[in-house]
Amino acid sequence: MRKLLSYASILLIAVSTFGLQSCDDDSGYANVTIPPNEQFLLGEYKTGGFQVKFSNTGDVEVQIKTIDTGTKEQTSGFGLPAGSTQTVNVREGNTAVIVNDNDEEAVVRAYLDEQVEGMRYEALGE
Repeated sequence: MRKLLSYASILLIAVSTFGLQSCDDDSGYANVTIPPNEQFLLGEYKTGGFQVKFSNTGDVEVQIKTIDTGTKEQTSGFGLPAGSTQTVNVREGNTAVIVNDNDEEAVVRAYLDEQVEGMRYEALGE
């Protein structure tokens, strides 16, 4: 009986540990490294709105903006210093853009609230 309880305890610990690992909060994020003088577009093909939390984990400030997907006109924007975090609600018909206008690479972690389609890099000025 003791042996059975011991096996049951080991099984319970193993299942609990696996469950905690598989429910890790990092499942909806992307680490984005942006080369100097480039920008990263996020959600270009998304049909509805979405929310994204940006954490600047790099050493340089980046610009975060939203643009109208059709006209490419900026609809909002702000600077995100190194070490800062900010949440953005991207409206339907808009794309989120991380701009790195520095001479060194930028690193940003983007936490997404849902599946977002359409991600690509683009040289500044294109």
